[in-house]
Amino acid sequence: NGLVYFLSDDDLSEVVLTSLDTPMLIIDGASKINIEGLSFSYGRNHGIVIKNSNNITIDKCQISNFAKGGVDVSGNSVRILSSHIHGVGAFGVRLNGGNLSTLEPANNEVINCHIHDYGWEQKSQMGGVNIYGVGHRIAHNEIHNATHFALLIRRANDVTVEFNEIYDLPKYHKFDGGALYIGTGATPQCRGIKIQHNYFHDIPTIGVYPDNFSWGVEISRNIFRNVGVEAGRPAVNVNGGGECRTFNNLMIDCIQMYWQGAREKEERWFDSWNPILEKFGNGQIENTPHKKYRDFATWLTKNKTDDFFRPTSYVFNNVLYHPNHDILIESNVDIKTGIRDNSKVLKVKNNWATKKDPGLENYEMNDYNLIAEAPIFKNVKGFKPILFNKIGRFK
Repeated sequence: NGLVYFLSDDDLSEVVLTSLDTPMLIIDGASKINIEGLSFSYGRNHGIVIKNSNNITIDKCQISNFAKGGVDVSGNSVRILSSHIHGVGAFGVRLNGGNLSTLEPANNEVINCHIHDYGWEQKSQMGGVNIYGVGHRIAHNEIHNATHFALLIRRANDVTVEFNEIYDLPKYHKFDGGALYIGTGATPQCRGIKIQHNYFHDIPTIGVYPDNFSWGVEISRNIFRNVGVEAGRPAVNVNGGGECRTFNNLMIDCIQMYWQGAREKEERWFDSWNPILEKFGNGQIENTPHKKYRDFATWLTKNKTDDFFRPTSYVFNNVLYHPNHDILIESNVDIKTGIRDNSKVLKVKNNWATKKDPGLENYEMNDYNLIAEAPIFKNVKGFKPILFNKIGRFK
């Protein structure tokens, strides 16, 4: 008879049924709008949708309990600031903007947000922030407790992810994936992705995961603690891709530092790569904005199949401190560094694995600043301090 009965043995403060099947707020074709200090809650669609708009700011807002995403952005100069996004069925924030052809940046930002308990409806491929397009910055956020990724990057250029604290995920999709997933293998012109000064901890799977021939990713000055132990995975896994640079990272209580995968040599990848070679190859890159990516210019000079399927990446000046775990020994693992190279072409230099304290300020209290006379500086020449105190949300 159209009635719904809900019976529970627990004490419940509130039960809400919502009939709202459209986004609670839609901003379309607008500019110069600031929304501050509002609460958006309960709906069967997205919380906020921003499209074809620019110079929009969402500041100090709460966005919760929507069946789809929290904030869906397609525009430029959109800023999501100091907001609390939780209890949503899909992504926390989805960013798109800029111009992939001209590399004109979107200048979109997600800054100082607390994003958690998302992806309860769509348990796979949903990040706290999903990123597409050109020129985004994701910084000083706290992202945790979700079914799959903290961040997902696809078809994107010039993305900076820095000073974020990421932990306690994935809760569901542990069999493949990780905290930060990059899938740009089919679009080798997508470069300029930097993952730096982040703190990944209590991650059962991979910390940073450029998968499926993702190219030219820079992973530097991050701290990984208790990452990959549960699933037997490394802190960083570059699965087949090349021109990636992983340096000046500190892995603590992990069982492997790094894993360079060697994917199968599947000709289907050239269905995506051949049009890129035709468009940018034979020096044509020099007449495009993409000429700034010298590693992409190098990619365009490949002429052997193995050059594409077994590309070179670089791992240097990293430290694995593993006092409570032995390095996971598998095929192609270097016991001295905890680096696994299935490609046989990885360039490795000046990495250090140790069971002795490398000079942390206070390991027991989770203070991972380095003391002035830390052994790490002697054993890894050129290692730079990581700005641990600046990571995470600011008040």
